[in-house]
Formats: sequence, C-alpha cells, structure tokens
Amino acid sequence: MANQFKINQVDVLDIARLIVRNEETHQTIDGFGVNINPLYWENGKLESVMELLHQDLGAELYRLDVFGQSNWIDPSSGGNKELLNETTYRQVYRSAPFQDAWAMARYLNSKGIKPYLNASGLVPAWMCGGDGKTLEDYESFSEMMASMLHWARHEENIQFELFGPLNETDAGPPEGPLVSAEEYAKCMEILVDVLDRRGLSDVKLVVAEQSLFSLDYIVALMGSRKLDGRIGVFGMHDYHSNSVKSVPEQMSGYIDGRTRFWMTEYGDLDVTGEYEWEVAWISTHRLIGYLLEGAQAALAWDAYDNYHDHDKAWSLYGLIRSSRSEYTPKKRFYAAKQVFKFVKPGSSRVTLDFEQSSLHAAAFWHDDHGTTVVGMNQSDNPVTVQLSEVSGRPFELYFTNETLHCAKAGLIAIDRGTASALIPAKTIFTFTQSQ
Repeated sequence: MANQFKINQVDVLDIARLIVRNEETHQTIDGFGVNINPLYWENGKLESVMELLHQDLGAELYRLDVFGQSNWIDPSSGGNKELLNETTYRQVYRSAPFQDAWAMARYLNSKGIKPYLNASGLVPAWMCGGDGKTLEDYESFSEMMASMLHWARHEENIQFELFGPLNETDAGPPEGPLVSAEEYAKCMEILVDVLDRRGLSDVKLVVAEQSLFSLDYIVALMGSRKLDGRIGVFGMHDYHSNSVKSVPEQMSGYIDGRTRFWMTEYGDLDVTGEYEWEVAWISTHRLIGYLLEGAQAALAWDAYDNYHDHDKAWSLYGLIRSSRSEYTPKKRFYAAKQVFKFVKPGSSRVTLDFEQSSLHAAAFWHDDHGTTVVGMNQSDNPVTVQLSEVSGRPFELYFTNETLHCAKAGLIAIDRGTASALIPAKTIFTFTQSQ
C-alpha cells in the first residue's frame, strides 16, 4: 500500500528531525467535534450522518443549537413576560423543532456522548431595550433558558452538563442580542440564580463565545465571584488565524484549572464552495495553531451544509456536503479527521522540537494510545520527517492532500528511537500509535 506514495529519493532535498519530548507535557485535550443543527433530524434521517461524524471523523463533542433562534417562547415578539409559564413551555417544548433537538440529543446520549446545548440568534424584542437589539431583561431571559434546560432533563431525560446561553453578543444580530462584557457577567449571575432555583446547579456554562477575538468578556466573567465554579468552558470563535495564547495565559490559575479553554467555532468563511482544498488546508493550519497555543478542544463550524434560521441563509461551511438524498464528506472532513480521529480525548500535548520552517506540527501523548504527531508539509517539495526519541509499537501514517483523503500511507517501524517517512509536498500528515 505504501508504494503509491513513493517518491524518487534523489529529488528529496529536505530532512526534518522532529524530537518528541513526551516528558514535557502541556494542556490535556478534551476532544474535537462539530457544531450541529438538529433541524434536519426528521425521525432519524440523519442517523447515517451522525455515524459518519462519530465513527469515521472521530467527533466526540457536539454543540447542539436547540432551536436556531433564542426567541422560541415568542417568535413574533408579540407578547410579553406573561408567556413565561408552564402552559407555554409544554406547547413549545413538545413542538416539532424541539422534538428533533431532543431526538438528536438522545441519539448522542445512546453513543455515550453528552452534547453541550446552546442557544443562538435573536431573543424576543420585549427582552431588549429601546433599540430592539440590546438584551436588558436578564431575569426573563434566564427563566426562558432555564425552562428549556429543565424540560430537557426532566421531561426528555437528556443527559448534558454544559450550556452555552448566548452567541457572539459582541457582534449582535443576527448572531445574538447585543450584550457588553460587563453586562454579560451580570446576566450570567442572574442565570445561575435561576438555574439554582430550577435544581440545575450542576450545569456549567460555556461563555462568552465572542465574534471578535479579545479578552474583555473573559476578564469580566473571571471578575465575578458569584460565577466561581459555574463556568465550565471559556469558548472562543475564530475564522481569521488569530493567535489564541492570551486566553490560557489570562486563565492561568483560575478556579484551580477546572475551567477549560475550547475553540467552540473554527473554520473558514469562504462562501463560494469553489476552494475546498484551500479551505481544508487553512482550517487545519488554524486548528494545529490553536492546539500549539493551549486550546483543549475545537469544534468545526459546521457539521454539514444546511439552512440556519438565525441568519436566514444556506450554509456551505459544513464538513459534509448535503443534497436532497445524500451526504458526502468534503476535503475539509478528511483534513479534520487527521486530528479528530487520532488525537484522543485525554491526550496531553507534549513538546515537539524542530527547526524546519516548512513544517507546522504538534505532538501528543496518551497513556493508552501512545504518541501521535500531526503536521503539515507546507513546502512545494517532499520532506523526509524523522521522529526522534520515540518508542513502542510502529506508527501508522496517514495523508490528506489535493488527491488523498486521510489515506493510510503505511506502517512505519521504529529503528533505534527514530521513525522516518517521506511526506509529499503540500500534505497534511499524521503519525499515530493510537490505532
């Protein structure tokens, strides 16, 4: 099988020695996954897609947007807070859109996965100020959110631990209402009170899931003593190759390290669908960069091409291409798989020393699965990669490039602490002992 990847050795000018230092550990990896829209569940029509995501891609984390908007209690904004009652809740949470959300969540539960539920998009206008965009009635907002979580747990028996209550409030509509950093912290303080009254004190928040990359919201949230122990994840979004290292630096020592740092949306915003390989390439470069700078998980936007209610647009950002009758993995699916499938939850990122500027790579160690190195040969020429100071069983080697789709390139033996393989030009590669 490896012969199809063989390149004439006389053409190879570069040799890159990568020293794997398993004794130098950094952050623990929680896993990888996708943002997912349950609108298309339709009595289980998506089960084959879910299997593709879980079994083939290796997705373990699912950010499940329960409704597509945050106005489910009053979509027309024609009412008021009197709608926040048990009669309304029964009608809304038994409706078809929520039944699809509950069914998808139960399916994930059946696979041993607890989705993290989230809400995005607009809230009823009567919860906002005079501009109709800035969230002001935090009590009503919190009651609406807590009612949904209470129903999910006690009426639908959904197993979950994490909840993302607001989306990109620094940008505002259509992604979510406008909420400043300081007001966001105040809103979350009220939300945890309402969750406590509903018997949901174990639910941890995923915040602040901003559109623009800054520390303003994290600083404000960390400054609230009331939120100590209530924040499960600081989640950030990025589509522009921002450096993220300031987040774990800011979080250092916060609540004894119990709060995690995840990239809860990442990818690329090309809307043409004409540059699939380029999108796959830059998205993977960003993902490896996030991991090198301390992220503990990352969720791709989006699981599959679909219509999103919050911005009234058909999205082509999916890892999977959708049509009327079939779902087909894109190149970006296979590029993500090079990380998702082989860097197991519970792995630790370890130091990887090398000088080759044409490589972009990270290394991981798992007590049960051994060493995994994921990287990119950014050169127009092939490179011989020598993994040094490694031991144990042989490495499986996988490639994704313009013509290959997470293809197994061979089994690489370890000879006197070194495993060597030829990496084609412009190729994403994974050495792994995890299989």
